[in-house]
Amino acid sequence: MIEVSELSVSLSNRRILHDVSFSAAAGAITAVIGPNGSGKSTLMKAICRDNAYTGSVSINGRDLTTMTPIEAAALRAVLPQSSSLPFPFTVYEVVAMGLTAGRSGVPLSMNKRLPEMALAAVDLAGFGGRYYGEISGGEQQRVQLARVLCQVWTPVLDGAPRYLFLDEPVSSLDVKHQLMIMDVAHRFADAGGGVIAILHDLNLAAMYADSIVALREGEVAGYGTPAQVLTDDIIAEVFDCRLSVGATPPPGMPFVLPQSAGRHSAPAHFTKVA
Repeated sequence: MIEVSELSVSLSNRRILHDVSFSAAAGAITAVIGPNGSGKSTLMKAICRDNAYTGSVSINGRDLTTMTPIEAAALRAVLPQSSSLPFPFTVYEVVAMGLTAGRSGVPLSMNKRLPEMALAAVDLAGFGGRYYGEISGGEQQRVQLARVLCQVWTPVLDGAPRYLFLDEPVSSLDVKHQLMIMDVAHRFADAGGGVIAILHDLNLAAMYADSIVALREGEVAGYGTPAQVLTDDIIAEVFDCRLSVGATPPPGMPFVLPQSAGRHSAPAHFTKVA
């Protein structure tokens, strides 16, 4: 389990996160939602020790600050919001970088095959020989996920669950591949690993998450199951617009529909040009 307690972050003397507390269980997906600028990526960076923080973060009962980078890399793999590679790496070479960061958990004899297995898992079989800079943005995003999967391919290693930290993993993807990537995360969790995913699509959060953390202006505005967090009142508070929350037939999974959100912001005044 990952436990975050009273976590606060300030950058350039400006408070970004304040007293954020939640837990992310192994065997489950925890979604983090909220508007732009609410602190989601700052939270992800803090629990990766990329941002200084006050409060505490523990992974499997051990305080994050006591871990070396190598120890942390063996327990969790991070998919950032974006990645830039200025050098002409092949897709295979990019994915294989995940093998150097952690412990895949597979026999050494399988290591050469593991990047291709990870590429197949994200629907990119046969892409290994292509150059990373020559494929589409959505394909690059899936290559990066394959790299992350290589790092923690075995969700539970030596009895310890491992974790995927995914910052907007479906932002550049078509609908088919959004669902496919979330299915990969779901299978990782089903096998005993844990997933923390920043998501903008509230319906994907409702479909796949076991728990949701809703952030607003750096504070937790809602935390619980999708049914507990995805309510009219919480969504209106978090996103400052009216959305309609319904429920599917049993088991009653929530779904969210927009209600002309643009009317809640200042209107744009356009002048007709003769």
